[in-house]
Amino acid sequence: MPVGSPPHPRRRATRIVAAGLVLTTLSACFPEAEPPSSDLSCDEALGATYTGSDEDVSAETVVLVDVSASMWREGGTFPDFSDDVSQLAVDENVFGREGERLLSVARFSGAETTPEFLLDRARIAEAVGTAEGQQAEDLREVRDCLGERLADLPGTATASADSDVLGAVASGAGKLTGNTESTDDNDRLRRLYVFTDGLVNTGCLDLNRYFDEGLGRDEIEADCASSGEAPEHGLDGVEVTVFLQNSPEHGFDRAQRGTVRDFWTEVCAMYGGGECATPPGEERAPVETVDADAPDVEDTEVMVPKADFADRSELELPSQLLFAFDSAKLRDSADTLLDEAIDAGGGEFEQDVNVTGHTDSKGSTEYNEELSQRRAEAVADYLEDVGFTDVTVDGKGESELACADDYEDGELVDAECAQRNRRVVIGFTE
Repeated sequence: MPVGSPPHPRRRATRIVAAGLVLTTLSACFPEAEPPSSDLSCDEALGATYTGSDEDVSAETVVLVDVSASMWREGGTFPDFSDDVSQLAVDENVFGREGERLLSVARFSGAETTPEFLLDRARIAEAVGTAEGQQAEDLREVRDCLGERLADLPGTATASADSDVLGAVASGAGKLTGNTESTDDNDRLRRLYVFTDGLVNTGCLDLNRYFDEGLGRDEIEADCASSGEAPEHGLDGVEVTVFLQNSPEHGFDRAQRGTVRDFWTEVCAMYGGGECATPPGEERAPVETVDADAPDVEDTEVMVPKADFADRSELELPSQLLFAFDSAKLRDSADTLLDEAIDAGGGEFEQDVNVTGHTDSKGSTEYNEELSQRRAEAVADYLEDVGFTDVTVDGKGESELACADDYEDGELVDAECAQRNRRVVIGFTE
C-alpha cells in the first residue's frame, strides 16, 4: 500500500471491533462506581446519652424550642422547626470533627416539668467509609434520623400559658461541658440555639414587669441572681443564638419587635453571650407548620409599649421603645421608630421641630427633669443628623404627667399610667 494511503476499509472495521472488545473487557474489570449510600441506622446516627469523659468531647450543641402558648398559631398548628434544627445541630463543622460530638434537643415553656429533653447529650455518629461523597451521605442520614426524632417536637404535655426562656437557657447551658468545669478550652465547640418569640411572662425576666416598673439591667441581674434563675456559669465561651420568632397574632409593629430584640441582646450580654438575638421573624423563622394538639391554655399577653401617631402634629413615643432604664442613649432599634415618626410628621426637613421629654413620678424632681432633658437632646441629635435644621429641646420631667397616681411613696400603683408618663413628644410645625 502506498505511503499515506488510508487503511483498507475492512482493516479499519476490524480495528474498531477490537477496540470495542477491549473497552467492554475493561468495563467488566472496573465497573462504574455506584453513588455512595449510608449504612447508618438511626440508632447509630444518634446514639444513646454519652456517659464518657468530658475531655473527649470536641463539639456539643444544645437546641431549645419554646412551646408555650404564644408560639402556637391559629387552628392548632405549630411552626415546623425540624429542618432548621437539623441543619444547625449537625453541620459540616460538627460532623467532620474528631472526638465525641454531642447533641441535646429540648422543648420548654414555663411549666415546672420543662425543659423536656428529647435528646440528652446524644452521641452523633462518626462518618464511616472513605468513598467520595460518603461523609455527605452519612451527614444526610443523621439529619433525616434527627427529623424523625423531632416529629413530635411541639408536644402538648409541656405547653403552658407561661414562657420561661431564661430557665431553659440555664438548663441548656448546664448540658455543655464547658459550663460544668471550665470555659477555657478553646478547642471545644459549644453552641446554644433557642427558638422563641422572646415574650417571657414569668420569672425574673417577666417582660410585663420589665415595662411596667421600668426596670434596668442592674435590677434584672440582681433579681435573677437572687432567684437562682441565672445560668450558673454564665455563657462565656458559648456561641449563643436566640432565633426570635414573630407571630401575626401578637400584632407587634417593627418598633415593638426591635425593642424585644434589644431586650434579649442585653440579657445575653449580662451573661457573656454577646449580641445573640436575631431580628424577630427574619432568620430561621419557618412559614411551614405542623398539625398538633394545641394546648388548652390561653396566652398570658405581654404588653409592649406602642407609639401613638394619632395626632400627626404632636407624636408621642414611649421612652421605653427609645431608651433603656435610666439611660439617655438611644436603643439600637430606636431609629426604626424615629424614622416612622418623621414620616408620620410629614418628613419635611424645613419644618420646625420641638422635642419634649417626660418621665413618670418615680425619683426626685431634679433627677427626672435632668433625665428628660438628656433624652430629648438625644432624639433631637438624631433628627438633626438626618436633616432637620430647626430643632428645639425641652425637658419637663414629671411636671406634665399624662395621668396622675402612677407611683405613691416610690411604689408602683398604676403600671399603665406609669408607661403613659414615660414618653418623648415630637411636635412638627410648618
